[in-house]
Amino acid sequence: MHREKWYTQVFFYGIMTPMVSKRSKVLIQLSCFWALFFFTLQEAEAQFRPVAVPKISVDGGAYSSSITVEQGKEVLLSITAEGSTLPPNSTCKIAPASNISTWRTLAGIGVASESFYSLTTPSACRSSRASPVRFNDNPGTYQYWALHIADSNGNTTLGSGFVTVNITEPSNRAPIAVANGSAGGSGFNNTIKVIRGVTGTISLRASASSDPDGWTTTVVGVSNGGKCEWNTDFNTGAATFERIIMNPSSPSGCDTETGPVTFNQSPGIYGVSLFRITDASGEQSTANLFVEVVAPPISATPTPTPCSWWNILCKLQPTPTPTPTPTIIPQRSAAPIAVARFSINGAAPSSSVVVTRGVPVRMVLDATASTDPDGWSTPGTGVANGGRCEWNTNLDQSSPTSFKQTIPNPSTPSSCNIDLGTLTFNDTPGTYTYTLLRIVDASGARSTANASDTQRGFFGRLFSLVFPSLYAQSIEQTAMITILD
Repeated sequence: MHREKWYTQVFFYGIMTPMVSKRSKVLIQLSCFWALFFFTLQEAEAQFRPVAVPKISVDGGAYSSSITVEQGKEVLLSITAEGSTLPPNSTCKIAPASNISTWRTLAGIGVASESFYSLTTPSACRSSRASPVRFNDNPGTYQYWALHIADSNGNTTLGSGFVTVNITEPSNRAPIAVANGSAGGSGFNNTIKVIRGVTGTISLRASASSDPDGWTTTVVGVSNGGKCEWNTDFNTGAATFERIIMNPSSPSGCDTETGPVTFNQSPGIYGVSLFRITDASGEQSTANLFVEVVAPPISATPTPTPCSWWNILCKLQPTPTPTPTPTIIPQRSAAPIAVARFSINGAAPSSSVVVTRGVPVRMVLDATASTDPDGWSTPGTGVANGGRCEWNTNLDQSSPTSFKQTIPNPSTPSSCNIDLGTLTFNDTPGTYTYTLLRIVDASGARSTANASDTQRGFFGRLFSLVFPSLYAQSIEQTAMITILD
């Protein structure tokens, strides 16, 4: 029974009861009026009482009152007051998404750079897609103030709300080592050319290297507790890293130069395990550099002094035969055949996969079906001894393709496989084609996919039969991802 109805009945009961005195009836009536007024006012106030219910989203995911993040990992946060109750003429004061990790130690509203909104629509009160945030607290569950509702001037807090953040142990992925060199002032490249027997200095650059967890991320980054190592004597056996750079602030902080180096190998192309990056947790990645050794130029044979007509003995001497210039024919091989496929959440690998936009998936890049016509482990021309696999791990669609991760001397095709961990695709729904994998054998022949007969046409098939290695080097290995909404 409602209070108004109950008190009304009491009021009329007091009037109609003959045994109650006139004075008592007046007191009962006044009491009933006062009680009715008080409870009606309370219910009216409850309708306008502020209720602060902040919700938070991480990396474009669904809004919730709690999120889970990895310690030290950069994330993008969005905060909204949707679901809250805002009284008329109130002010929504929401935590900046880029500063939320500082709110846990602060009380009330005294936070610099907080956002003020004079709004009556909760869904319009939000702070989203700000700069990345890192939660560096120890793993555990924390509550962070995220929303305050104040009066029209923003001076008096009427209600506050917080979000819950579960911080987990950081997962870690190995850094990506990329080594380039320059000999004799030439441009930087993954292959350098040197002259046999000529001593020189080589500049080494690591600026294209990266760490998927963030180069400067605490606990799992490189700049705080990691190191770069260089095989500066270009030892082609088991690598010995003579130069160590501790705590490099950025990939370019690993750049260096060798001392005097002399290559006395026979002319040819040699793969050197040259560069290694270790992050703060001990995860490592190694990169190769290829050295092309060429023969020194042949000096011209001096022309003998002509004999005088009167010097009979000189004329009787045989004419010296000039030394022929040797022709060096580098050993070439058939290009390897790269076959790149995706494996999603442990499913069988495929060159065409389907993912749902915004839903995290675990992705592995698979090269198991790749081959080398000359034999994967054949010395001089195979991949296992002096070759490499190169992956476009960033799924970059720009041209030319940037192959970010190199796996040197893979013993088998499956040794090229890479686990990318958990990825979330937020692109517009559609089908995307990625140039994904390139394999280079020990002779420098680069792999590419062989197009199907239906793609080549008659002249394409004829050309591929006459010049198989040239045709194979004209198409990179691609794979497709279809994103559904």
